[in-house]
Amino acid sequence: MRKPSKEPTESEGGKPIATDLNAPFVSFDNIPAFGVTHGMFNIVLAASRPTLMLDGQVPNIPVVRAQLQCSLEGLHLLRASIEQLILLATSTSDKAS
Repeated sequence: MRKPSKEPTESEGGKPIATDLNAPFVSFDNIPAFGVTHGMFNIVLAASRPTLMLDGQVPNIPVVRAQLQCSLEGLHLLRASIEQLILLATSTSDKAS
């Protein structure tokens, strides 16, 4: 695996991007809540985590992993990125079949 660089790189949009080595990776499998507050769009990301209960059962408990907050422009950019990823995923799965 290659080591991340702190040097600015060019994105597809031509804007320089610096890598933050402390930026977290967030995994999630659910969006339990979203909304708008004072013009900022909020999205709550959650993941299920198996939890051992006192009675011995192990249910999957949803846990909030992160909260995204962005402007309308950021929301449009997020949507465009997700749509491109879906196209990539469907084209990859079509090739596998």
